[in-house]
Amino acid sequence: MKRLALLTVPLALCLTGCPSATLQKAAQASENAAIIVQGMETAEIAAHTQGLIPDADHQFIQEQVSNLAAIGKTVDSCIGASGTNAAASTCINTALTQVQQIQANGGLYLKSTEAKNDFSIAISGVEGVLVSIETILNGQPAPAAAQ
Repeated sequence: MKRLALLTVPLALCLTGCPSATLQKAAQASENAAIIVQGMETAEIAAHTQGLIPDADHQFIQEQVSNLAAIGKTVDSCIGASGTNAAASTCINTALTQVQQIQANGGLYLKSTEAKNDFSIAISGVEGVLVSIETILNGQPAPAAAQ
């Protein structure tokens, strides 16, 4: 859990230096993704401690939390360097694709029903935040995931 908490602060700092008010709004919205993941991680650790989530599922989720944190840092740096809404939109779409892959992997890997449900809800929340940021940047949502 410490990994994610340390990455939440750079999320806002990287983006709030952007000159565009729209990019600043996007940065503020992106903080919600980190909050969602942090909440999921806290709940998952508690459920694992209570024996509700098996060790293998716990390990997988912790790896995905680390992956999400890395995606967050990358997208923040990308947006911070973008300078335009169109370039920032490309950053968001790349992150959205990566998050959707994490969602698909969780559906295939996780065995515990509780872990699957919690993971799916959290990842869907992160996707929702990314789509919201895309809407802030371009006035229209990101393309839907390929089914």
